[in-house]
Amino acid sequence: MKKLIYIFIIIVLSINQSQSKEMVCNFEEVYSDGSIQKGLVLLKDKSIRYQYKDKQLFTIIHHNGNTFAVRNDDLSIVQKIDQNQNLIQELFRFFNHETYSNKNFKKDDLLIKAEKSYNMNFYKRLSIQEKNLKLSIYFNNCENGEIHIKYFNSNPLEEYSY
Repeated sequence: MKKLIYIFIIIVLSINQSQSKEMVCNFEEVYSDGSIQKGLVLLKDKSIRYQYKDKQLFTIIHHNGNTFAVRNDDLSIVQKIDQNQNLIQELFRFFNHETYSNKNFKKDDLLIKAEKSYNMNFYKRLSIQEKNLKLSIYFNNCENGEIHIKYFNSNPLEEYSY
């Protein structure tokens, strides 16, 4: 769970830099051991929904400054997530510094490489490396479109099909 939250914080900050107000993307997390997690990310203004396809994982919602994890196999289990504010502030400065360019962020054992997409104002890949975690997150099939705000409520979590 800690890794999922950590990844999500990075995603929230990178996605919040999107010039598009509303967007849907598929994502693939590719880990160093070869395992892959797939899902969907929804963006509307400053709200994010990061939904894993696997029923054993979570849907993570960031809305109105709060972050919640909802179990995909039991939507009644909702957990509020406390965020590391110092890291968030540093990452926010990093992603705000120069929007949509290839760039690197390093702090202690954490290294993030962001690769821009040439097709849209968004990232195509984030590489995240730390002592116990190495993965790449690929964003695919991103589309602009209107998304109802109900999909950013954590309780009850509205089903979103993709």
